[in-house]
Amino acid sequence: MLPHAVLALVSAAATGAAVLRVVDCQRSSSAFDRLRPTPAHDGPPDWFRNIIAASGLVLGPERAWTVTVRSAVGVGALLAWRWPQVVLAGGVAAWVAMRVNRRAKVRREQRTYDATLVSVIDGLVSRLATGTSLVVALHEGASHPSPVGRDLAEVTRRHQHGEAMQSAIDRWAATRATVGVRLLADALAIAGRSGGSQRSALVGVQSTLRGRQALSREVRALASQARTSGVVLAITPAAFAGVVAVVDQRVAAFFSTPAGWACLAGGVALDALGALWMHHLTEAHS
Repeated sequence: MLPHAVLALVSAAATGAAVLRVVDCQRSSSAFDRLRPTPAHDGPPDWFRNIIAASGLVLGPERAWTVTVRSAVGVGALLAWRWPQVVLAGGVAAWVAMRVNRRAKVRREQRTYDATLVSVIDGLVSRLATGTSLVVALHEGASHPSPVGRDLAEVTRRHQHGEAMQSAIDRWAATRATVGVRLLADALAIAGRSGGSQRSALVGVQSTLRGRQALSREVRALASQARTSGVVLAITPAAFAGVVAVVDQRVAAFFSTPAGWACLAGGVALDALGALWMHHLTEAHS
């Protein structure tokens, strides 16, 4: 069996990496936004700022965030020295949870983006109905205060620098890989090559997106109970093992043996695999 100090060092490193990964996930956004030349946001996330503001602490949010992260790493190192096996299992569980949460966050961002795209398309359809050209309509749609508006501003900027409008829209669809943007780019490309009505193409995309959003909401509502059951099934084994290890010292002693480590690692791996599989089964594909 590895020495106690080595196990503690590995567990502390895993805990610190997990905390830093949480910070990185909170700061990160989509690839398109990261590549955009905007000032980087190096401070604490918005939810942490709101907590500090509501608490009335004199300590600023940036300083409080730094103290919180360092304290979490220190507590993790202390726990790793005393109970390395528990911290190591918790680190694996936290990594799985972050992976699942990151995927869920990306899907939520895509749904929000497509929902905003529907309202932007509504404005484009109204402008085209008055005889406005697609270029002017997209330029006016770029003023929408949302990520869609910023993306449209990038599309119009590329067009003003000599790139064909359809090429700029295709680049947008390739960068912002959501269903709505791909449908919009394909519909405008077909209308442009066939000589069809661009307004009718946008109306068709708008109708399709609204139908998909309604279906996605219904699927998520029907699967909510199954997702809750999956969370309970994933948490219960780890919670039960922790309680038993605290109540019965024989179980805690067993976890410090090679056989205990093997059982713990196998249990965490199977529990994580089951959690990922249940998440896959209940995931609402929009």
